[in-house]
Amino acid sequence: MFGRALDYFRRLNAPREVEDSVALRVAVWAAVCISLAALAQQGAASTQVVAMSMALLTLGYFVSWRRRYRPNIPAKLAIMALTLAALVSFLRQVYLQPYDPRIPLAELFVWVQVLHGFDLPRAKDLLLSLVSSFILIALAGSFALSATYGLAVLAWLGAALPALYFIQASRMRLLSTRPEKAVVRPPTLKGMLTMLVALVLTISLAGLAVGAFVPRVNASYLRSLPFSLRRALPSSSAYGFSNPGYPGLPYRPPDSPLPVNPEAYFGFSPYLDLRARGKLVDAPVMKVRSTEPAYWRGMTFTSYNGYSWLAPEEEPTRLRTAEQPFEVDYPPTEAHLASATVIQTFYLERAQPSVIFAAFRPATVYFPSDFIYRDSSGLKSPFELDDGLVYSVVSHYVAPGDHLSSSLLEVPADSMLPYLELPPLPDRVVELAREIAPAGAGPYRRALAIEEYLRGNYRYSLDIPPLPQGEDAVDHFLFGARAGYCEHFASAYAVLCRLSGIPARVVTGYSTGEYNPFTGLYEVRLGDAHAWVEIYLEGVGWITREPTPGFSMPDPGRGSGALWAFGEFFSWMGRNLSALFPPALRAYARRTLSAIASGTSALARGVAYSAREAPWLPLLLALLLSALPIAWAGRRKRRRVVSSSPGGGDHLQIMREFLERMRELGLARQQSQTLEEYASMLCDLLPGLDIGRELSLFQRARYGDQVLADEELRKLNRGLDAAATTLAARVGGASAAARSRRARKPRA
Repeated sequence: MFGRALDYFRRLNAPREVEDSVALRVAVWAAVCISLAALAQQGAASTQVVAMSMALLTLGYFVSWRRRYRPNIPAKLAIMALTLAALVSFLRQVYLQPYDPRIPLAELFVWVQVLHGFDLPRAKDLLLSLVSSFILIALAGSFALSATYGLAVLAWLGAALPALYFIQASRMRLLSTRPEKAVVRPPTLKGMLTMLVALVLTISLAGLAVGAFVPRVNASYLRSLPFSLRRALPSSSAYGFSNPGYPGLPYRPPDSPLPVNPEAYFGFSPYLDLRARGKLVDAPVMKVRSTEPAYWRGMTFTSYNGYSWLAPEEEPTRLRTAEQPFEVDYPPTEAHLASATVIQTFYLERAQPSVIFAAFRPATVYFPSDFIYRDSSGLKSPFELDDGLVYSVVSHYVAPGDHLSSSLLEVPADSMLPYLELPPLPDRVVELAREIAPAGAGPYRRALAIEEYLRGNYRYSLDIPPLPQGEDAVDHFLFGARAGYCEHFASAYAVLCRLSGIPARVVTGYSTGEYNPFTGLYEVRLGDAHAWVEIYLEGVGWITREPTPGFSMPDPGRGSGALWAFGEFFSWMGRNLSALFPPALRAYARRTLSAIASGTSALARGVAYSAREAPWLPLLLALLLSALPIAWAGRRKRRRVVSSSPGGGDHLQIMREFLERMRELGLARQQSQTLEEYASMLCDLLPGLDIGRELSLFQRARYGDQVLADEELRKLNRGLDAAATTLAARVGGASAAARSRRARKPRA
């Protein structure tokens, strides 16, 4: 009984439909190795693990090819046991790190690929490995933060397409009754490259189309958002602000401004020194995946002393959580009329201060720590943000709109006193605030008036002289330099708002950055370090305002519009391609496009005005424009009718027939010959032949875009026909004489 069962088991595992194609195995092996390398490139698996996996995979593919006709029962049992062990390891890692199972999943698929590589007798088994490699390359894509991942996809397609061809060839041989005749035409390099380009274009256009019509919804997670592995910190550690670019910062501004480090933003410190002068390098800082564009808020400053802004002096509150995420609470007396939600994941690429960047106002934080800090200046990290750190934030923001302009509610001065206090200021600053504010306007309209005044009367510049000793920074900016950094615009805006009775505070962080439509990430650089202002409106809460010229508030609705992806795609292409051209050419192209846009806008306004004043005019214009293509098509049709009239046929057809007759006579026109050169050759062959008139008629019709009359077509036809007949007689006579001479010649 046992022997019969064993024999049945052996027959069940006997190899069937064995695949002998070495090319298929090599193509699948290459696709799997490329997917493993993509995992290592994106940091989803360590380089050592991937290198060892590739070595074992190569050994497995060789062994499975050599033993493809054997049952390999011990190998199958070992593969089954090791696969179960890999599954147990996967479940254990998911239990220990339940918030992001992608890395354990990647490791599981890697070991399944390696183990499965030792038993690949059939084309179906190889197809399964190819599908698994597709899952691995897609898993690597979930970690991708740059468009260089596309190179890995192209390499994988370069291996997967030949593998699919060989699998189809194997399938055709199995289905054919005469396998030796079932030959599939081998692919050519040109055909494979064409298919690869077509696939890339199809995938890119399909992705853009999907992105255009599928909005980025806020409900983008079910259980958790991505963040790095937790760091264990001693619970007794106290908070201390630190900035890797400015070690040993004093808690208050020194008598003389510190030198600016071009590789770190001076606005991330306990104070914002308006005397600082310097420029930042253009280095990458972080990438942000966000459902909406926003400013990435870092710190806020409350107190102004004439040359700098100071962060509040208070002990930050420690927020703890046994399980992620952190829920951030705010004072119930602080209104926040949130109208939308933005979900962000930050991928740090450069060391940053111990500040948790987020769109305002953060409510839920996934951060790799047992605790974080919060005070009135923002969220703080218990450690500096290192390169490679990942964390996520869910924020609820107030979208400004026209409805705020109608509000006349004033904020009680005693409730927001820290955001209204100011040091003694020059009288002209106070008088300017009184002149800008419209009479009888509400707080929001007063804030808009101040914003428009600053944008229209002052210039953004990074080349400004130092602040004179003893002068007020805002007064010097408004009446002296009349140009400055974003910090100076934000300071002037906050001071003028406070003088107008609007609570305000200065904020430092990063502007949105450049959106990459291929990765879906906002790429934030050090040059995006920025300062702006938040104002408080009674019954609404804190809202973000942007007073600096050249900067614009992020549009929260841009990420959910119907065709937002196409606009972002072409903007990204324009920014990157423009860098290939010299500045003078870019400036000329910018002026040209601006003129075209202005002309188009003026034309549209004119049409709109005409539609209002004379509704019949646009209709008449539309009829005239639609008549133009109809008239052009009719003219083309008349030309074809005239050219094909019975008077001798189309001039092109007449010339084709003449050249064909010449070819039959052995007088074919060479590709390098013009018609004049060919006619000259015929005249040399037959002295007295003259087809100059016919050649002139043909060239007039062919290149002069003139329609030949019926009589002219007849002359062309008769002249070329007569020339062909004469040449045929001459060539035919010469051929007959040659044959006669050969016939009379005696044999040797």
